[in-house]
Amino acid sequence: IGHAAGWQEELAARGLMGVDHQLVASTAGPDARTWHAQRHRTALSRVGLSSPVQALWRHGLIGESLTFFDYGCGKGDDVALLSDRGIAATGWDPWFAPDRPRTPADVVNIGFVLNVIEDLNERREALRGAWNLAGKVMSVAALIGGRTAQDRWRLFQDGVMTSRDTFQKYFSHAELGGYIGEVLGREPV
Repeated sequence: IGHAAGWQEELAARGLMGVDHQLVASTAGPDARTWHAQRHRTALSRVGLSSPVQALWRHGLIGESLTFFDYGCGKGDDVALLSDRGIAATGWDPWFAPDRPRTPADVVNIGFVLNVIEDLNERREALRGAWNLAGKVMSVAALIGGRTAQDRWRLFQDGVMTSRDTFQKYFSHAELGGYIGEVLGREPV
């Protein structure tokens, strides 16, 4: 599949190594030194509500009588925009708002968070953490689609490392639903 260095990086990223012409699990696990996902680089600056929050608003699942929490709020634009509309909205983000409390709310959004977490256990814990805060509704959004030709050679865990050193897990619609059901023991709608 190319040069030896590229092949060795691919194996190390997947926690494998070649021993006596066989692939075996590396005792060191995936090579964390190869790539460090820069998750904060995926946060967008918005002038309007994100698509998952727009959907919640459009379907009447956000309102002045309901509290809202954004789990992985990034730069906090959804929180600010909802607050401007009279919604009791708060958020937490490990990079941009790490000191804010993770508080229970009627509506919890975990939008475009799961797809940027390269650590499988941490991804599960993020989903469970958001679910544990949700009083009535939890919205989960992730990138749906496939990797680009430029990213294919940078496979990492179950996704890809992008040219910006961010991780992306591209879910199919069915895969995301199955993942939510598996982790939470609930069938998503």
